Amino acid sequence: MCADVLRPLLALLLLGTVLVPQSEAQDREPAASAAAGTRDPGARTFEFGTTTRLPAGFARAGEVELWIPVPVSNGYQDVAVLGWSAVDAVGAPVACGAAVELAAEPASGNTLLHLRVPQGESPELQVLARYRVTRHAQRRDARPDGSGVEDPAARLLADRLVPLDGAIAEIAAQVSGEGEPCALGRALFEEVRARMTYDKVEPGWGLGDALRACAVGKGNCTDFHALFMGLARARGVPARFTIGLSLPEGPADGSALSGYHCWAEFLCAEHGWVPVDISEADKAPERAEDYFGRLTTNRVALTSGRDLVLAPAQHGGPVNFLVHPYAERGGAPLDAESTKAIEHVVSARDV
Repeated sequence: MCADVLRPLLALLLLGTVLVPQSEAQDREPAASAAAGTRDPGARTFEFGTTTRLPAGFARAGEVELWIPVPVSNGYQDVAVLGWSAVDAVGAPVACGAAVELAAEPASGNTLLHLRVPQGESPELQVLARYRVTRHAQRRDARPDGSGVEDPAARLLADRLVPLDGAIAEIAAQVSGEGEPCALGRALFEEVRARMTYDKVEPGWGLGDALRACAVGKGNCTDFHALFMGLARARGVPARFTIGLSLPEGPADGSALSGYHCWAEFLCAEHGWVPVDISEADKAPERAEDYFGRLTTNRVALTSGRDLVLAPAQHGGPVNFLVHPYAERGGAPLDAESTKAIEHVVSARDV
């Protein structure tokens, strides 16, 4: 028996989208910010959209569940959900029992679009969602409401790929940082800069594996910030992880945004949660000051945390981090080949 999804599609043409394979996405870092010591003026408002496509017959071998990350409001980002829908290849509402819902995971604060497709001969299916986002500049000397509501103790624990013992503890113990409250965080920022090189050639990059980062000294933004979080937590400094997407420095025109970007924050009594973007500091060392204690508006945050339990909870183990959709079929995570069949694109247009 067929049933329509929960909400109608709102303004399908609101944002232009071009479907590209998820497997082709690489992390794209934000453009360099203004010179050190300057404040990013105002805020940036844009309409942000996601299009996720499952090919026909994707549920033939079992019920399919799909979790798509949704931007959420926090102290630096205001989000209004404009609408979501699931449609077929020609834009008609999807039937045959498919349903989509918006679900929040209270422990992490992450929000997800959750799609369930019953086992059977499912048609080609597209999940479309649209949001209006206002992104504010983030600086260590500004602590907006909502920036420190979580329990800092939760950000002192190890993650599966961010241990706090062994080599991580040994390196952390050697880093000096006395005096004002942010001194240790700054020293750890410089330690990671000195140890790491931005490199996506050496195999194993992109998992956020702190021990690999120690051993190899190369990686992308996930690897830089995994090492930073491990060192900070090993020294008793709460640290947290956020992943999302970069926007162009100039006006966004609705084109697809390729890749992802992530950053970290550490907690100090004087300034609250202090952002760091160490991979960008490595790529542009002459602007390293721009990436300690500040973030530009040229980004959108999607999810925070590592080793995630989703909403509703997935059947498989914790998700390392979430920026692309996560899918299961028949109660088990998709294999790599099946995951490649899911096409996902995001786009943004300044308003």
